[in-house]
Amino acid sequence: MSVKNTNRRTFFHQQGTNGLLDEKHFDFSETNAKLFYLGPLTQLNRLDTFNNNDKRTNASKVLENAILHGLETIVDFSSGKNINYSHIAKSSLPFIDHLIINETEAGLIFTKNITSDNLYEIKQIANDLIDLGVRKTVTIHFAEGAILMTNDKDVFLQGSIILPEEFIKGSVGAGDAFVSGMIYGIHQQWSLDKTLHLAVCIAGMSLSHESSTDGMKDIEQCLDLQKYGFRQLKI
Repeated sequence: MSVKNTNRRTFFHQQGTNGLLDEKHFDFSETNAKLFYLGPLTQLNRLDTFNNNDKRTNASKVLENAILHGLETIVDFSSGKNINYSHIAKSSLPFIDHLIINETEAGLIFTKNITSDNLYEIKQIANDLIDLGVRKTVTIHFAEGAILMTNDKDVFLQGSIILPEEFIKGSVGAGDAFVSGMIYGIHQQWSLDKTLHLAVCIAGMSLSHESSTDGMKDIEQCLDLQKYGFRQLKI
């Protein structure tokens, strides 16, 4: 469904077999992969379920097992509401190497209303997520750009691209496009600032089409969007 005068769209979600995905479906014993990406948590019923014995979610155990087999874990969450959102999220944090979420999801973890115009608060949320156990990086993205914090509390800021109005056809899927850029940079072992740079370029390219995927181009074409310049973020 889209709003006629703005082309703003949203997803309708039917959980289907995602709700049946469980710990037993994961076997890392023979993989040679570098990364394990799991998401969106809070929308995966069985993985979001708590074990009565140790009060951890099944997802947290899958993530721990991936780490034990040498994989780096990457996780995102859904912006949909879940009565146990905060508890589900916090259960997995100590087993996440790279957490990539938007400001709405960051707010849901801490039951706060977070807005992108308060960069200091977003930075503090990233700090709190590191303190709760995220192992390497927390990235919080929003329309104006992104803030990344490392487990050493180093902070990286990256503004989004200042695109011409006529370039933008729709925003659905832009967050997922951003995440894909982050995953690529992490996989290629790029520097964090270069990875963030790519992520906002890919997110920008995704805005060029009404659908969530048809606007995507190769990396070189995405990076070419930097010719329009980036928003400046200050905390």
